[in-house]
Amino acid sequence: MKDERVKLILAGILAALAIAFLNYMFYAKPLMYKNSRMRTEIEKVRQQKRKIVLLLKNFEKMKRERDALRDRIERLKSLLPKSEDLPGLIRSIAQLAHYSGVDLNRVELGREVVYPEKNYAAINIKISFSSTYGQLVTFLERVDNLNRLVRPYRLNVVSSGVSADPILKIDGMLQTYRYVEVKKKGQKRKRR
Repeated sequence: MKDERVKLILAGILAALAIAFLNYMFYAKPLMYKNSRMRTEIEKVRQQKRKIVLLLKNFEKMKRERDALRDRIERLKSLLPKSEDLPGLIRSIAQLAHYSGVDLNRVELGREVVYPEKNYAAINIKISFSSTYGQLVTFLERVDNLNRLVRPYRLNVVSSGVSADPILKIDGMLQTYRYVEVKKKGQKRKRR
């Protein structure tokens, strides 16, 4: 009877172990695998969320930078003379020469070079005058302080002698710029 009881206990233990093993293999192990897979997917989703949040922060920052650049471009466009403003610019340069004590011989518009890929055109202004060194510096400073962008492009300076304050003969070009609207390929030209 003791042997039968021991056999029954051993059979019960083996049956319990078999049920536990089968439970582990067909129920618990797939659940653990599914749980592990879900944790991996949750981590991937969290990483994607972090990236999206970072992109949204950068998007807002980049949007503000884009708007600031647009405003800056519009302000810079106002520094470039329009074609109809050029005679007024020539008069302004002639007045600056007069106020600087420069003896102006010639100031006139030269040729215009268009750079459509860069959205601007360079306009040469031919100039020739005579002055002292101090007058030349004063004139160039005043040209630099104009509301419009004008820069000395090429100036040939020749001294008329050797003295404490020689008279300089200057001949060359100033250069100003204007904005050029680039037509996109899809745009049609307007007929006149």
